[in-house]
Amino acid sequence: MSLEMFYFTQLENEGDLVIAPFSLWNLISLVAFKSSSDTWRQLHSIIGISKRNGQYFNSIFKFTTDVMTDVSKFPGVSFKNVQVVLCDANLELTKSFQRSVIDSGMSLKMLDFEDGVSAAEEANHYYQNLCNNTFSPELLIFDSTTFNESSMIVSGMVEFEGNWSLPFKKSDTILKNGTDIYIMQQKANIQQVNIDILGASVLELNYGKSEDFNMVVLTPHEGVSIKDVLINFDKISFTDLLSKLHSEPLKEVDVKLPKFSVISTISLNGPLTSMEARDIFLPSRADFSGITEEEMYISSIEHRALITVTETGTRATAFTPANSSKDRRTTITDSVSPFLFLIVYRPSYSILFCGKYGA
Repeated sequence: MSLEMFYFTQLENEGDLVIAPFSLWNLISLVAFKSSSDTWRQLHSIIGISKRNGQYFNSIFKFTTDVMTDVSKFPGVSFKNVQVVLCDANLELTKSFQRSVIDSGMSLKMLDFEDGVSAAEEANHYYQNLCNNTFSPELLIFDSTTFNESSMIVSGMVEFEGNWSLPFKKSDTILKNGTDIYIMQQKANIQQVNIDILGASVLELNYGKSEDFNMVVLTPHEGVSIKDVLINFDKISFTDLLSKLHSEPLKEVDVKLPKFSVISTISLNGPLTSMEARDIFLPSRADFSGITEEEMYISSIEHRALITVTETGTRATAFTPANSSKDRRTTITDSVSPFLFLIVYRPSYSILFCGKYGA
């Protein structure tokens, strides 16, 4: 699901790109399992899990999140995933949906949507408290326009910070000739393999003192594009790719990785529509009767993600919905060979962040 979403997202977004699939699918699944009729059939075709197993599916998300956010288990790594359903005080929710919110490990907050200024202040303050005031004020998710013509907002903030198990030496970082791109480099004993069926070379860089969190870097073979690599995942699953990678012995590899930052502010309406989830965006077709008896549809799914990769490690943050007042710039880096990067929680094969860099 995650790589398919990224495939359709990158088709609509030129240049460098990053998204946070783990958080997005958690939010989408919450409303998906409370949809009905064609709306459910379309979402089911994407998620591939029956409603009967929906509660189990959401509980797995909660369990995985609870494990990943236990900082005592992963020295050198920090992961936060806070998700809140914000509802207009006048909206009557079904008891079943309210239970689902709690079972999924999310919070439910009722606000006066008609007073957008107060609602934004209260929502941002609520998030700050849930995050123990650990994310920066300039990254606040909501402004007064967020609540215009809305009755419910399914929102999330996810943040990952990890130190490389084998950090790069700053003294070895070089400026690529004729560019403003700095290339980090080191010789390291890591797992690396060429996957011909994928058309890419794959290597894994670990974070912290365990092997639970890592960055998987996929560099297309000559003549193969990022789009081609993503299409080739029809021939090999992500779990099979990791199994093949981990079956290889450690080898000394000359690792070269750009020092980079990417910021993406995107709409997922187009990608999800391309994945056949059409009715959720149509007032006359959407059926979310498991959430409320009132007519409801999804007006937009806005997402903002940021990632910075340096010699010491990686920091990545994402917000849903994106604050539309934030910078919507697109960067196109054409001075380095393109590659895909995935931040993965290995025990559950969860893709926390994924993106592309270079053109």
